Amino acid sequence: MNYKRVNWVEKIKGRFFNKVTMALCQNNLLTNLFHTTRHSEQSGATQRICTRVSEAKLVPASKTTLLRAVQIQDHRHINFALSSTRHSERCEGATHVGMFDKNRRAAFTLAEILITLGIIGVVAALTIPTLVKNYRIKVLKTRYTQTYAILSEATIKTRMELGENLYENCFINNSINSVFSRKFEETFLKNCNYIQKSTEDYTITNYTGTQSYSTTEQGDSDYPAPLYMLKNGSSVDIRVNGSTIRIFADTNGPKSGPNRLGYDIFRFHLKNDLLAPVKMYKKYTSEEELEDVLYPFVDGYPCTKDSPQILNGTGCSWYAHHDMNPDDETKGYWESLKF
Repeated sequence: MNYKRVNWVEKIKGRFFNKVTMALCQNNLLTNLFHTTRHSEQSGATQRICTRVSEAKLVPASKTTLLRAVQIQDHRHINFALSSTRHSERCEGATHVGMFDKNRRAAFTLAEILITLGIIGVVAALTIPTLVKNYRIKVLKTRYTQTYAILSEATIKTRMELGENLYENCFINNSINSVFSRKFEETFLKNCNYIQKSTEDYTITNYTGTQSYSTTEQGDSDYPAPLYMLKNGSSVDIRVNGSTIRIFADTNGPKSGPNRLGYDIFRFHLKNDLLAPVKMYKKYTSEEELEDVLYPFVDGYPCTKDSPQILNGTGCSWYAHHDMNPDDETKGYWESLKF
């Protein structure tokens, strides 16, 4: 039994050292080590392996680990030492055994870094403008919703304080009732949380961005001049004349852009004692069509990319409220805005 057990152990040891030496050969470390250990006794094979390992050009850490593994017959540590050596060969780009500086590390080349930065730049150039536009549209839409809610609530409160039939009370026999109209304006502004009237002039651009005017240069009641500042940062203006009650709003105030009709400046009116958005009722696409019109700058309440009128955008509040493109009903209003 003891004799068989000794033979079995010797066979295991022999197979173990054969695997070690073959692995070393495959990694170009000790090419002829396999021939010296294949038919040798165990103790002699160990001595020869240690000698060849000591003579090999290996990283000191790998050499120490490999020698210790051979002496204690630990196949796991031998594999670790061999894998470290293979890593060193790859980093050096060599196909033969050589010295490896343990302080060196694998890294990206300058060309790879420049290519990566170039790709990032292209992606950023394509996506950032869209992200900025979507953000601005979201802000404008949110401000419109908030301002409309404030004006609508102020209208309801004003009706509760002054009674119903606000429109009829502002006009008597098609003439302005100046006393009631003034009271209506004061009450409405109070219910809007009015702070003060701005004295600074600012420029307002039409819907297409082709024409503009100054809030102090135009005295006509159809030209929006929302200078009454509210607590939420928006501004409003009220005009009671011409048999209409006009309410203009700059949803983010004079100091914030774009100060443009149909973008952040809108026109509303009172209808059945409720606030209502204004809708374009006729489209003019050329100056010739406007030659015989009494109010060519605002007639039809324009809101279209084809209008040549300076107040193009007057009739955009209805389309903004229903999120409908006035030139293409299949598209949304806000997503179609151009900056």
